[in-house]
Amino acid sequence: MVIAAAMGLESAVTASGLSAHIGNFLGVLGGNNAYLALAVVFLGCILMDAMVTNVASAVFMFPISMTIASALDVSFMPFVVTVMVGASCSFISPVSYQTNLMVYGPGEYSFGNFVKVGIPLSILVGVITVFLTPIFFPFQV
Repeated sequence: MVIAAAMGLESAVTASGLSAHIGNFLGVLGGNNAYLALAVVFLGCILMDAMVTNVASAVFMFPISMTIASALDVSFMPFVVTVMVGASCSFISPVSYQTNLMVYGPGEYSFGNFVKVGIPLSILVGVITVFLTPIFFPFQV
C-alpha cells in the first residue's frame, strides 16, 4: 500500500509540473559545479525519502538528475548512481522504507530515534557518495 500510494504521489507531482520546478531549483542550487550538483541530487533524494518511500524518491529524482547532468554537459552516470544510493538511504524516517515501518511499532521506536541515527548516517553516506562516484563513473561524456 505504501509503495502504491507513493507512486501515485510521484505521478501527480510530475503531471502537475512541480517536478520541473523542483529540478530547476535544484539545478540553480548546484550551479556549474558538478560535485555540488551531485550533492544537491543526493540531498533531494534524502529529503524525498524522509517524506515518501525510497521508490518514489528514485522515480521522482531520476528525471531531475538527468536534466541537471544535461545542463552541465556531463555524463549522466554519476547522477544516476547518486540517485540509486540516495534513494536507498532511507534512514531518517520510519515511513521511508518498508522495514523501517515493520520495526517501528514492535521495537517501540520513536520518530526521534530514526532522526538521531539517520541524519549522521545519511551525511556520512552522502559525503562518501559525492566523492567516490565520480572516480568510478567520471563526469566526462
